[in-house]
Amino acid sequence: MMDYNEAKELFAEGEARMKNLIESKEFYKEKAKPFSINSYILEKIRYIQKFNIDPDKKELTYMNNAINMVSDADPYKEKMCYAFYVLLEEKNKLGILDMSMDGPYVKYIGRKNELTESDLEYESIVEDM
Repeated sequence: MMDYNEAKELFAEGEARMKNLIESKEFYKEKAKPFSINSYILEKIRYIQKFNIDPDKKELTYMNNAINMVSDADPYKEKMCYAFYVLLEEKNKLGILDMSMDGPYVKYIGRKNELTESDLEYESIVEDM
């Protein structure tokens, strides 16, 4: 969508649905949680960038907490962490991150970080649940 008002309404509906999946404790939804979080984070970043939105601390904290729900061993986590870090860097909001030496974000400090369209793509999965 190119019209922000139309996109905002549709995105809010989709975001509410994704948050329900992420926050669900039902077993079959738990199994897909890392993929749901990955999809939500990358689409939220794409939306923020497309419409040049200045996300508030509450939104960013929710995103960070969702990313932290995903195991470090999960194949989706690296891409999410990188995209989220670059977003925060662009928006000058890195202060919400824990930049401990063993954290997932410290490796991006001092690098020239730029998101490409492929950084915001995610692969769909089809699996028997």
